[in-house]
Amino acid sequence: MNIDNAQQRETVLALKNALRYIPSHLHKTLAPEFLEELMTRGRIYGYRYRPAGSIKAKPVDQYTGILEARALQLMI
Repeated sequence: MNIDNAQQRETVLALKNALRYIPSHLHKTLAPEFLEELMTRGRIYGYRYRPAGSIKAKPVDQYTGILEARALQLMI
């Protein structure tokens, strides 16, 4: 198996996986952007969709439910 071929297949798969959450009419615009993220950062983050400003979790005791559920809410 050629390593370049395997890497190319993995890249295509990563792009397809990221684009499946995006409406199809945006694929032509976002595919090159996602590819650039993958090549430069090693992952597709979709920075275009990141909210402006910092993203911070509240302290765990400010969430409701059992500790495990509160921890999950904090991680999300």
